[in-house]
Amino acid sequence: LGTMGSATTSSLALKLAVLACIVLCTSPLPLVYHQDSSASLETDIAPSEEGALQWSDCGASDSVMHFLNVTFVPATLTYIKQGTIAVEEKDMKVVFKQHYFVGLFGHGFWLELFTIKKDLCQQSPDLCPFLAGPFELVHSHGHHPSWTPSGRYKNVETFFDAKGAVLGCLEIIQRIAHAKH
Repeated sequence: LGTMGSATTSSLALKLAVLACIVLCTSPLPLVYHQDSSASLETDIAPSEEGALQWSDCGASDSVMHFLNVTFVPATLTYIKQGTIAVEEKDMKVVFKQHYFVGLFGHGFWLELFTIKKDLCQQSPDLCPFLAGPFELVHSHGHHPSWTPSGRYKNVETFFDAKGAVLGCLEIIQRIAHAKH
């Protein structure tokens, strides 16, 4: 793989990811969420306590928004994000990027699956204006389809003000594994 061009390597990795999805997506087993708090955000995450996750405040040290705690409720796929913001924001946007870890021969990379852009104030008017001080964001996905592939997922949420300046960033990594019967 080392002598192939980057386009060929990317194409091969994408084909392997699709093949893995086809194999894993056919499993009707329920999903379990795992995390290992001792693992690095950029390296392997081994299964451990059900429902846990690994997160980090990925914003710059001088960001006006910082995350202090993230809690996950597996039964409802609910994320409770707590933090602080230094300024009042009347219009806040978020860009949510979902990645899937593709491992090959002891190495791997994060494959971006999709990007969603949301206007938080338009979607949830009761959140705005965001007042300076502590905050709590709660959102629920309801459920993952049964065909969701097992593996490691990374979510990166970047928050912006009305002018497009970055306010803060949150990164969450979770392992989703099919429960064994």
